[in-house]
Amino acid sequence: MHDGPDSWSSGRRFGSAAMSVESAVAYIQRMRSDEDFRKKMNDLSEDEAASWAAINESGYEFSMSEFKKAQEKIYEEHGITPM
Repeated sequence: MHDGPDSWSSGRRFGSAAMSVESAVAYIQRMRSDEDFRKKMNDLSEDEAASWAAINESGYEFSMSEFKKAQEKIYEEHGITPM
């Protein structure tokens, strides 16, 4: 077990940051489109370890910094300026 998503090293299953960013993009898209999945993840949001475990169990693997890059990518694609 690891201490959290930012402690992952080059031993990640996806093997590259670009693929991990794409995993985060896919996660964000699913959060936007799958109400049941979003509810499940939101219900776990108070427990960081359980939340990251559920993300990984759902087939996604990324760090918080990769998640932020994915957000930026989505913002750029949709012409959204974050507040």
